[in-house]
Amino acid sequence: MDADPEQVVTRFLTSSKPKPVLYLGLILDRGSLDKLLAWWDKATGEPLLGKYIAHHVTIQFKPSTEQVAQAEVGKRHSVQVVGWASDDKAQAVLVSGIQVASGQIAHVTIALAPGIAPAYSKELVRHAAKLHGPTLTGEVEAVTGH
Repeated sequence: MDADPEQVVTRFLTSSKPKPVLYLGLILDRGSLDKLLAWWDKATGEPLLGKYIAHHVTIQFKPSTEQVAQAEVGKRHSVQVVGWASDDKAQAVLVSGIQVASGQIAHVTIALAPGIAPAYSKELVRHAAKLHGPTLTGEVEAVTGH
């Protein structure tokens, strides 16, 4: 992340026309992305579906101004892969070690079939096979909409 986390939050809170924050997320670093994909290939043997995502854990979708202000933007975090799930619509891993919005399950969507919305993976991981996978690291970011 290029900007100081406090500056990002301050700009969001004080701008007359701030870009809306689409989600607060743990954005995985490049080494973790590579580790995750290598692990996926070895552990599941499944080829990736058409739309590759695999880059974040959603902490809060469409957070309020207060949630953005309270977020630990810029903080590094580690999560542990503790399960995986796959069907013809999506592929995802279940993770532990980070708190996400109430009623949600911490996960990383690996890939989606064409026409499938990322929200589908929230249901898919409810049926994840439990196992011990790699530790992934990243940084908490407030991701703005376009």
